Amino acid sequence: MCKEDEEEMRHRGVVCILNVLTAPNKVGEWGTKKVKENGGLEALKECLKKSRGQQVLEITVEALKKLIGDDGPGKLLEG
Repeated sequence: MCKEDEEEMRHRGVVCILNVLTAPNKVGEWGTKKVKENGGLEALKECLKKSRGQQVLEITVEALKKLIGDDGPGKLLEG
């Protein structure tokens, strides 16, 4: 959903990813692992490039920060 052309669909996709990433305890850890394993970083970066709406941009940045966590901002520059 994050790679869709429609802004509303990208918004919905990013909200879903953010919900998975911010889930408490082991569920959140498992969700973060699965998002990383399934190309979540690339999907969020593509969403960031396509989006123009402030709300979508803010949520996408928040999800990216949560996803890269300890890997650091240099991870965003890869690819």
